[in-house]
Amino acid sequence: MYPLPGESELQFLVGRTLEQVCVGAHSLRLSFDNGVTLTIQSSLTLISTDGTTETLEAEEYRQSASAIARLIDGIIEQVRGDDSNTLHIRLANGKSLVLHEMPGPFESYTIDGGPTGLIVV
Repeated sequence: MYPLPGESELQFLVGRTLEQVCVGAHSLRLSFDNGVTLTIQSSLTLISTDGTTETLEAEEYRQSASAIARLIDGIIEQVRGDDSNTLHIRLANGKSLVLHEMPGPFESYTIDGGPTGLIVV
């Protein structure tokens, strides 16, 4: 929907600890320390420490809640965006999360709690 800001504007996410996962009918909310939240309405990919990937559509969040919950207590080690508005998040425990942009008029994900306010992609 909107372009992802440059990497320097996303660095406030580094060091944040995932404290809570909330699963809705078609959305996922990840709450981090310091009031940072990611709300996701698009597909995402979970990458385990051994490199195994699992891509989930929004409708599959409920069925995969236990896999998503395993990210709790993960500390963001690296964050980067790319030209396709995909957000790559690597955790210190070796797991990763990739948020994909969904084509169309609706937002794919939002990032709130940063120094520049709400980021909508």
